[in-house]
Amino acid sequence: MTRYKHLIRTKSAVQVRIVYSYIDISQLFTFKKHGGVRKAYKAALAFRDIHLKRLQLLGFVNQRVPNRISKKSHGIIGVYLSRATNGSLLWTASYRKNAKGSRKSFSVNRYGNRTAFQLACQFRFLRIGTLIIVDRSSLPCMPKVPYR
Repeated sequence: MTRYKHLIRTKSAVQVRIVYSYIDISQLFTFKKHGGVRKAYKAALAFRDIHLKRLQLLGFVNQRVPNRISKKSHGIIGVYLSRATNGSLLWTASYRKNAKGSRKSFSVNRYGNRTAFQLACQFRFLRIGTLIIVDRSSLPCMPKVPYR
């Protein structure tokens, strides 16, 4: 049996599943709807090839996002990008006051990348009183709260 990357065969369908970074593309091709196994595979392969080419053009193929990205890699101390247990991305603000650490996360899926980042910056600013930018080039946008 031939194995195809990104294709999963079930009892009555072929599923295309492509997961890169925060992008998750999934489509089901049923045998009944497409008129047989071969036609369903053909449609699934065409769908897969189109989306892989699109992702390659956007630069997502072979890009790995670790579970936790270092604090300095996103430019602001205490604000970092992390991955939830379900795989979604979160902007997380952490702080330490009176020897007790705390953090709050804002979902990229719910708020969007820039808004989640702004909310994390605002949360850290309200708790600590200042934001320290280490690397401006790696920020998704500039924070709306005061920084140095």
